Amino acid sequence: MDLFVFTSTLSPTLLYTSLCIVIFTILFLFFTTKSSSKNSTPPPKLPPGKTGWPIIGETLDLLLIGRRGHPEKFLHDRMERHCPDIFRTSLFGDSKMTFFCGPTAHKFLFANENKLVGSFKWAPKGDNVVVIDMAKKFTFELACQLLLNVTDSKQVAKFDNQFRNVIAGMMSVPIDFPGTSFNRAIKDANLIRKELLTLIKERKMAVQQKNKDSIIIRDLLSHLLITPDEDGKLMNDVEIADKIIGQLIAGYDTASTTITFILKYLAEHPHFYDEVFKGNTLILLGKIDVIPLK
Repeated sequence: MDLFVFTSTLSPTLLYTSLCIVIFTILFLFFTTKSSSKNSTPPPKLPPGKTGWPIIGETLDLLLIGRRGHPEKFLHDRMERHCPDIFRTSLFGDSKMTFFCGPTAHKFLFANENKLVGSFKWAPKGDNVVVIDMAKKFTFELACQLLLNVTDSKQVAKFDNQFRNVIAGMMSVPIDFPGTSFNRAIKDANLIRKELLTLIKERKMAVQQKNKDSIIIRDLLSHLLITPDEDGKLMNDVEIADKIIGQLIAGYDTASTTITFILKYLAEHPHFYDEVFKGNTLILLGKIDVIPLK
């Protein structure tokens, strides 16, 4: 009764306008929802797995398992629970983390024509590459690994900067005055020797405390520590450090310069480049027998 009285008091024009607005709103919402449902793309197919708690994800599970001394159990449990080749999780605030565990997934990732990953971690992005700088980084990183078993990128970069100053000081005027290249070379050489002496002491303790479960690292440093000279005497720490510095300096420019000139001549002679590329491809495919390097 009250509703009838209220509507009867409204003017016909106002009532007609209100009905048009309501009908237009309903039609607009209907067609908008229908068009969005047609144009919306289906959600991407994600690998099996779960993200755990918000923000922290499964970080606590990983930390607890790692604290017990078996961090690999975190991977093995999820490989059995979700998929032995790939699964997704959330760790340390990253909710889009995927683990590749099987050979098929690794083949897809690393053999996809360099579309997903780069060839070298230190290769810059862009069309132009300064070969001599990259060759020096590559050869020095390899030398640190073979001579000292140093693989930490920060420590290798620190050694690299110091050795650059040492090499520059060797080619400068021998004036030991603050600010000169020769003075910087002496300071960096002392810092390098100090770092090497620390590594030598740590490696010597590891060699002396070796047991059945430990394996002696096979590099130049370990060889110098356990190999006596003609008189049966072992070198002291300072002598070992000087020999390693000499080896690093001797191979710092020579190897990188050789690599640079090889790449230069291959770029200038495409025929030679094609033959080298074919030969290496046949080696990778196992169609050419080569003597393994030991």
